[in-house]
Amino acid sequence: MNDRSQFRVLEAVIASIIVVATFAVSTQLGRVARSRSAMSNVVLADEAFSIISQLCDSGILDSILSSDNPQRELDSVLRTFLQPGMCFKAMVYEVDTSSGYPKLIRLFDSPVTNIPEGYEPPEMISVKYFYTSLETEKMYLLVLSVGRRE
Repeated sequence: MNDRSQFRVLEAVIASIIVVATFAVSTQLGRVARSRSAMSNVVLADEAFSIISQLCDSGILDSILSSDNPQRELDSVLRTFLQPGMCFKAMVYEVDTSSGYPKLIRLFDSPVTNIPEGYEPPEMISVKYFYTSLETEKMYLLVLSVGRRE
């Protein structure tokens, strides 16, 4: 093999390394660009309202509330629907209007949350949503607080 052909082989190897490195960098940049970040209260409120409306409109909330362990089901669904790095605290109340005045009845003993005890998220926003179940014809109040972990 002469010097010219050795140079061509070396040139092909370097070009292959450049192509592979460029592809790896562009894939990483694309992954970062697709991830949403919650930076402001408006974005956090939109995220919370979007999740609550998805739960109610799709009938998932009705199936959660009629399940054997609704607290665990709600926790699982919120962990699935929320983007990574988000923390949440949710509470569901039944609205009792039989006495003429609305009265809130807690459905869970404690809030459904993924926030570790003692940790205070730097920013959180709460969204309240009234929902009337088509199955049970009961009214519920959902309170979902979402925040961003740092």
